[in-house]
Amino acid sequence: MPDLREPVLAVEDIVSGYGKKRVVGGVSLAAYPGEIVGVIGHNGSGKSTLLKAIFGLAPVWSGAVKLDGATISPKPRDLIRASVAFAPQGRGVFFDLSVAENLDLGAVSLEDKRLIGKNRDRVMELFPGLKEDYGRKAGNLSGGRKQMLSIGATLMSGPRLLLLDEPSLGLAQKAVKEMLAFLNDINAGSGTTLIIVEQKVRELIAVADTVYVLRNGAVSYSGKADDLRDEKQLRDVYF
Repeated sequence: MPDLREPVLAVEDIVSGYGKKRVVGGVSLAAYPGEIVGVIGHNGSGKSTLLKAIFGLAPVWSGAVKLDGATISPKPRDLIRASVAFAPQGRGVFFDLSVAENLDLGAVSLEDKRLIGKNRDRVMELFPGLKEDYGRKAGNLSGGRKQMLSIGATLMSGPRLLLLDEPSLGLAQKAVKEMLAFLNDINAGSGTTLIIVEQKVRELIAVADTVYVLRNGAVSYSGKADDLRDEKQLRDVYF
């Protein structure tokens, strides 16, 4: 039975790349309110480029990106104003600034400044370790704490849609599970819609609602995450 809800974000047959090289070749996906969408695929499959194209950090050569049903020309500033946030690959924090200062910068786009304290409390509740490190410079944090801070800073604006590019990058296996559990808590606690690009396939499938598999810049499979929790089915569509 078709889903009659309107997606928060819909990507329709988009093509993107760099210079003359096409990396994403006609990808379509949809993220519905309160959903966790997982995007998986081997290195070079186009996952990161897809997220960058959605957020306006890579060109959209053809196809459409729709927000709340309206076609947009993706630009980071416009998307931030529309309550869409992007946590890039590689711990996007300012190393010379403290945890507190990084969080405050994440709230710069927040129109109602009265929400800053509330959002900060929410971030501290989700990531208690950041409270311990509140006055420390971000550059002195462990890899896991830097990743938490990067995501925490994006949450300071109270986004309704959060794009995450490999949040587990560089984390130990235990920290990977903790990170994805935190993201699941964010989704469950605030209803934030998440689109997560991730190399840790099984761990992502454990928390996702819908999964897209990219291969050579195209969607080779899409369906419910529940269906891929069967090891044989996962191997058939991914490995």
